[in-house]
Amino acid sequence: MRSINRTVIIIKAKQPYVDWANSFDDGEPPMKLEEFQQDATAYLIPQFDYIEQSVKYIEKHYAEIFESELADWMTAPHLWPPKRTLKMFRKWFEVGICGMVIDMDKKPVLLEEYQ
Repeated sequence: MRSINRTVIIIKAKQPYVDWANSFDDGEPPMKLEEFQQDATAYLIPQFDYIEQSVKYIEKHYAEIFESELADWMTAPHLWPPKRTLKMFRKWFEVGICGMVIDMDKKPVLLEEYQ
């Protein structure tokens, strides 16, 4: 096993995100909060010595994360909420911070562009 010089943040939907996602009629039954939370997104951010530094990084980059989460559900930006603030981000998402990242695979990490 090896550690990676990154911090992982886990973004889990809260009910306002679920309500927004379910507002689009795709012919499917509405999804529940639990279904969204089972498939959370993990982001690698720089490694910091203190959790407060990770929090500040997230606060600085919340808009990018917010847009990524919205695009994961609806790719048309004109259908996203227009005024996305840090306060709204906190209402829509639960953020978990994992300071220790252990790579248990022996294969090299493969980096690919996303979005």
